[in-house]
Amino acid sequence: MNQNQVIIEYSTDCRWLLRSDKVVQELLTTFQVELIEVCRSLKPNELVIF
Repeated sequence: MNQNQVIIEYSTDCRWLLRSDKVVQELLTTFQVELIEVCRSLKPNELVIF
């Protein structure tokens, strides 16, 4: 993982899609220059720590 990259993993079971959207938005707003990439990764039917 690059130092300027953030990966947010979430699962369909946790139902945190909207929260992950909010986190991505906040990260991109706060760290516009510093971040190269922010992405979300869906992990179907897995318990993921957010």
